Amino acid sequence: TERKKADERLRQSERLLSKTGEVAGVGGWELDLETMALAWTAETRRIHGVSPDYVPDLATAIDFYAPTSRPVITSAVEIAIASGTAYDVELQLVRTDGSAIWVRAVGSVETMDGKPRRLYGAFQDISDRVARQHELVSEHQRRVLAAESSGIGVWELDLNTGKWIWDRQMFRLYGCFADFPLPDANDVWLQSLLPQDRALFSAEVAASVEGNRRFELEFLITWPDGAIRHLRSLAHVVADPKSESRILLGVNWDVTVLRKLAAELTEQHEWMRVTLRSIGDAVITADAQGMVTWLNPVAELMTGWSLKDATGRPTKQVFHILNEVTLAPAQNPLETALNERRVVTLGAGTILISRTGQQYAIEDSAAPIRDDNNHIQGVVMVFHDVTAERRHKSEVAYRATHDPLTGISNRSEFEIRLRQVQLQAQAGDGVHSLLYVDLDHFKLINDSCGHPAGDQVLQQVAKILADSVGPRDVLARVGGDEFAIILA
Repeated sequence: TERKKADERLRQSERLLSKTGEVAGVGGWELDLETMALAWTAETRRIHGVSPDYVPDLATAIDFYAPTSRPVITSAVEIAIASGTAYDVELQLVRTDGSAIWVRAVGSVETMDGKPRRLYGAFQDISDRVARQHELVSEHQRRVLAAESSGIGVWELDLNTGKWIWDRQMFRLYGCFADFPLPDANDVWLQSLLPQDRALFSAEVAASVEGNRRFELEFLITWPDGAIRHLRSLAHVVADPKSESRILLGVNWDVTVLRKLAAELTEQHEWMRVTLRSIGDAVITADAQGMVTWLNPVAELMTGWSLKDATGRPTKQVFHILNEVTLAPAQNPLETALNERRVVTLGAGTILISRTGQQYAIEDSAAPIRDDNNHIQGVVMVFHDVTAERRHKSEVAYRATHDPLTGISNRSEFEIRLRQVQLQAQAGDGVHSLLYVDLDHFKLINDSCGHPAGDQVLQQVAKILADSVGPRDVLARVGGDEFAIILA
């Protein structure tokens, strides 16, 4: 009975071990160094893509590795057999179906009487992890490239020792453009920073450390050639992963051009402020339940709702929008942004109906408002009046397709429609008729009565023809006194 219980516990343990290996994607293997017989677990066979009854040997097992990986695993196995040294390597392997994967192969030697008797270990598919590592490396390279391309320098300041660590872009920001040899960052810092800003920098660092808040400062430096540059800096206090000390990790970028532009625009500041206020976009904010919390003056004007009356009301009541073609209610971007937790833009062809019934063609976007814990606190929407632009586009489109004198289709629009019905006819989709109308002796009217009279005749003819054709027919003026009709 005890033997049966022990056998059952052993079988349960084996099943548990097998299931654990299957779930974790870890296979096992064993090589008898006397007989050189190699045994694989079911998970190891699955990783290699072979059948459950596949019987491996050492040579074929090594052949599964990619050509560049075979010397590595061969050397590791040989050293393990000769000296008993364990190995742990990550290599590329080619499965039976030809697909390449990354695996972690771990081997350890079991000795008996001081001699290696058995080589055993684990085998794991790590393709996903390697792919993530490669992506991280690529992402890091992209970030470095982006930082260098955008002129952003990255720096570290050890708060205990006062030692600076700069990347290459930091040296360039301080006027040091030689990539090698790089000067000492501390020396460049002390020589470049203006005395008054040096004291300000130290005070801001102390305040950031004591208050555990973000470091933010704009200061002046002097380049080796004497040029004065404006730099802006942002940083956070973080723990140094390599020691128990804390460091200030931050970025710098050059804002000299921005400051020069700001100085040049100082005299126009008030004018610009008034102008921006008068042409500013409309803004509406709502809470997490979709109730209006604030409108700016432009939003009050366009919606017809005052801030006092709109506060606490549903956004769809204050921000009433329709499709300008169908006049059906349009999707409310404020509600969509809240429900889908993403930035939402308004659909094309949307109009805003104000409280007083006035219509505005608008474009807008809405975005969720999140707190520091990424919780949705509300939503904000910015929109502006594009009524004139939309009307202008409509007029331009109309002029491009219609005859200015008669108001019917012009020649270019007629040719497009003619090609369309030709294609339909060739496809066997419907039958159409083409009529060509020419006014005889029209030149006599222009010569005897003048062009204004001739224009009136053309307008009257166009009206008569337009009243005579159906809604699916196409009527166009294709020449001075020539008309054409496509009957559907």
